[in-house]
Amino acid sequence: MRGQPRRTADEVMAELERKPEFVERQRQRTAEREENQRRYAEAATGLLADLGSAGFAVSTVADLRKRGVGDKRAVPVLAAWLPRITYVPLKRDVIATLGSSWARPQATRPLLDEFHRIDPVTDPPNGLRWSIGDALERVADESVLDELLAIAQDRRHGRARALVVVALGNMGRERRRAVPVLLELLSDTDVAPYAVMGLGKLRATEARAAIEPFSDHPEAWVRKEAKKALAKIEAARNDPR
Repeated sequence: MRGQPRRTADEVMAELERKPEFVERQRQRTAEREENQRRYAEAATGLLADLGSAGFAVSTVADLRKRGVGDKRAVPVLAAWLPRITYVPLKRDVIATLGSSWARPQATRPLLDEFHRIDPVTDPPNGLRWSIGDALERVADESVLDELLAIAQDRRHGRARALVVVALGNMGRERRRAVPVLLELLSDTDVAPYAVMGLGKLRATEARAAIEPFSDHPEAWVRKEAKKALAKIEAARNDPR
């Protein structure tokens, strides 16, 4: 209230720590965090040992994503372990690490194999296939274009293929095949905004008219991506090369 002195963060925390329900929530969170750390360490024991033998002395897989730590030598180790891992947080960690720039494009094959192994019935909307798509968007190249096109056009994958659609934007040397598919996907409600992103990455000038309606999309993030894609296309139109 106006006129009352503002309390410091320490004062607010001290008051909270006098409330039993707050203390209990904190205890539960700490216990949950420690249990997750224990389960991760147990699940990762063999993988971390193999990484150590390959020259990577890391305590978590995520350490490989730090600048200057991971390199292509880690890809075969991670790829060998990926299908063997059942603890989901560790599997996500491996997938994200295979999406590192240094893993391009060697990581593409094991990521696609894992995508196909996952049961779409049990995989939730933002599940492991989504994570794999996110990694593929960073490392996929034209060598797997046929598979990416097949996944992108298979509606049985639903929104799980969304970032695979964005990965089609990496196909600069095969844009004549990628662009028509992305244009078709603009009418697929599951992945249309991601097709906009892919077309923007390819600077597909022929897609300008088809993308423009997305600038008035009801969702702000879609409007933002459409405007970014149109800006890239406009830059390509003005590029004298």
